[in-house]
Amino acid sequence: MRNFGYTIFSFLFLTVPVAHSQDDVASILGTVRDQSGGLLTGAEVTLRNDETSAVMSTVTSSQGRYLFGSIRAGVYTASAEFAGFHVSSHPEIMVNHQQAVVVDFELVRENPTDKRTLPEQGQNGLPFHNADFYDVPQFRPGALEGSLDPGGYSTPGRGEASNQLLQDVVQLKTDAAPAEANSADKSTSTQNESLDRIEFKLKEVVRLNPGSFEANHNLGEFYIHQEKLATAIQCLERARRINPSDYVNGYDLALAYLQTRNLSRARQQIQEMLQRKDAAELHNLLGEVEAEAGDSATAAQEYQRAAQMEPNEKHLFDWGNELLLHRAYQPAIQVFSRGVEQYPRSAKLRIGLGIAFYSRSQYDDAVQFLCAAVDLDPSDPRPYSFLGKMYDISTTLAKEVTQRLSQFVQLYPKNAQANYYFALSLWKGQRGQDAQVDLHQVEALLKTAAGLDSRLSDPHLQLGILYASQQKDADAIREYQMAITLRPDLADAHYRLGQAYQRTGQKFKAKQEMEIYSRLHNAKLTQPERKRGEDRELVSTVKENRKQKP
Repeated sequence: MRNFGYTIFSFLFLTVPVAHSQDDVASILGTVRDQSGGLLTGAEVTLRNDETSAVMSTVTSSQGRYLFGSIRAGVYTASAEFAGFHVSSHPEIMVNHQQAVVVDFELVRENPTDKRTLPEQGQNGLPFHNADFYDVPQFRPGALEGSLDPGGYSTPGRGEASNQLLQDVVQLKTDAAPAEANSADKSTSTQNESLDRIEFKLKEVVRLNPGSFEANHNLGEFYIHQEKLATAIQCLERARRINPSDYVNGYDLALAYLQTRNLSRARQQIQEMLQRKDAAELHNLLGEVEAEAGDSATAAQEYQRAAQMEPNEKHLFDWGNELLLHRAYQPAIQVFSRGVEQYPRSAKLRIGLGIAFYSRSQYDDAVQFLCAAVDLDPSDPRPYSFLGKMYDISTTLAKEVTQRLSQFVQLYPKNAQANYYFALSLWKGQRGQDAQVDLHQVEALLKTAAGLDSRLSDPHLQLGILYASQQKDADAIREYQMAITLRPDLADAHYRLGQAYQRTGQKFKAKQEMEIYSRLHNAKLTQPERKRGEDRELVSTVKENRKQKP
C-alpha cells in the first residue's frame, strides 16, 4: 500500500465520555516522518511510564505508523529514533481513561540533506559548467537502442530476465521490509479491541461535532490506518468541504483516490493543490497517478520535476525507477548513482543501480551493488530476491553471491525462493570453474522449494534439467510436465520436454512439444521490438521537456 501523507504534527487529545468508563485502557498512536514529510518504516518508538518507569517499544509499519493500543492511564514519555536521524522525544504526555492520544514525530537528519535544485540547461542542451552534484542526465533519442545490446550482439535470455527484474523493482516503491514477529503490527485480540474503542470514540466526536474539520479529518486518518480507504475517503471529503485549503487532508485524500484507482479525482485534487503550493511531493504523487493511468511520458516528467525540486531518497528512486521501466538504462544509472552518493544507507537505491547495471550487461557492477544492498540489512529478504536472479552472471563474484544466498536460507528456511536461489547458485553459479557441486544438496533444496510453494514452476523445471543430466528421463519428464501444468507458457520446459520425449522414442509427443516451443518463442521475439518503439518515443518526449523549470 502506498504511504499516506501528513497527519497532525502536534498532540491531539480525543476525549469522549462513554458508558463503560470503568475500563482503564487508553491508547497512544501516531506517525514518524523525516523533515520532508516522508514516512519512516522500521523506526523504533519507545514509550516510558513516568510514574512506574515501565518501558515498551515497537517499530513503525510500512505506512510509518505505530500504535500502543492497550496502556493504562498515566503520564508518559515517548521517543522515536531511526538510523541517520537525531532522536526525538515528547515528554509528559497525559493519558486519561478511555483516551486516544495522537503523538507524531518529525525526525531531523544528523547530516541535513543538500536540497539544491538541479541546474537548468544551457541553450545547447548541455549542463552549465558550474553544475556539480545533481547534473541532469543527458537524454538522447538513441539512448534506449544503445542500452539494449551494449555489446553489439543479441542476448535474448538476459533480456527476458531483465524484463522480469524491471517488473520486480516496481515493488520496491511500496514494499517495506517485514516487521519482526514480535512487533506491534502483529494482530492480537487485545489490539483489535483497543482499535474498536478508538473508532467508537472518534465517531462519537464526529456525531457531537459534525461541522468540525478536525473530527472528520481524524476519523478519516484512523480509517487510513486501518486500510479502510472507501470509508476514509468519505470522512476526508467531509473535512475538505469544511476546509478546502488544508494541505494534510488534501494530500491524504488524493492518495486515497489513487489507491482506490479513482485516477481522475486524484489528478484533479493534486492539480488544485498545486495551484496553491508548488510542492515536490505533489509532483511525485501526480507522477504515480499518471503512471497508473498509463501516461508514461507525463509520469516521467513529474517524477523528474519532483527529484529536481527536492532530491530526497523517494523522489530519486521513483525517477530512476521510471527510467528503468522504460529501458533508459544509462540515465537511470546516473540518477541512482547520485542517489547512492547522497544516501549510502539506502538498500533500494542500490538495488535500482544494480538492476540498471545488469540491464547494461555490466554484470560485476550489478552484483557488487546488490551484495552491498544485502549487507546493509541482512534480515531484509528483498535484496536477496534480486541477487538470486543473478546467481550465474558473474564468475568472479560467484562465491560472494553463494555466501549471501546461503545466509538467505539460514534466515528464512521456509522461504521457497531462498531455497531455490541457493540451489541454483550452488549448482550453476560457478560455471566454468573447478567447483565440487553436491548434487544431492541441490536436489534437496529444489524439492524443498517446490514443496514450500506449490505454485512455483521453476523448481520443477530445474529438477527436470538435473534429472536429465543424470539420464533419469522418466523423472525429468515428470518434472517438466509439472512445470508446464503450473505455467503453460514456459517455453524452455516445452523444449526440454520435447528433447526428453525424443530420447525415449516418443517422437509424436516430441514433435508436439517442439511446435509449442516454436510458437511461444516466436511470440516473445516480437515483443521487444514493439516495446522499443514505445520507449524511444518516451525518451524523446522527456528530452523535449527537460528545460522546463520545476
